[in-house]
Amino acid sequence: MNVKKYKLKYDYLQLELKDTQDALEEYIEKWNQKFGKFFQKKEDKRTVWVNEETGEVRESPPDQEEKVDKRNKVEKYKKLYRKLSMKLHPDHGGKEEEFLRAKKAYDDENVFELLDLAEENKIQFILDEEDVEYLEKTCSELEAKIADIKQTLPYIFNTGNLKAKMAVINKVEELIGYKIRLEDLSDLL
Repeated sequence: MNVKKYKLKYDYLQLELKDTQDALEEYIEKWNQKFGKFFQKKEDKRTVWVNEETGEVRESPPDQEEKVDKRNKVEKYKKLYRKLSMKLHPDHGGKEEEFLRAKKAYDDENVFELLDLAEENKIQFILDEEDVEYLEKTCSELEAKIADIKQTLPYIFNTGNLKAKMAVINKVEELIGYKIRLEDLSDLL
């Protein structure tokens, strides 16, 4: 299996995620300027939670994410990191920047980067079916994050057509519990 293909796909998805997150930040700022007043006017005491990072609007915050214990790293990736460290460490004739790149990849659990470094440095690593599943799963998770961001109300409102904007307004009305006068949003439509 060609690691380069997975690495390129992963890199592309990382760039796409960054671009999508940057756009969302801009959309959230516009969203807060235009829709924040409606959430402040709410007559009932129901609170609305807005995830500043994703723009997701909910009636309650999501459960805290489980923290992953970094000591549970897969043994074969630990071995690969050790091989890379021995080859890339400045004390063993390697370059410090390459060594730090390997350390960062390992600390960040970036298997793609570790495999790329192994290939660049001609260190043998055989991808098995489990590795391929992991690489595909990681790419799928990035695609899902991008899709989730694109389904947030601020993102849809700022990128959608008139029909999508009206659907967002209807959702906001549902969340706040009263009708929004379209005159209040005429500059947005």
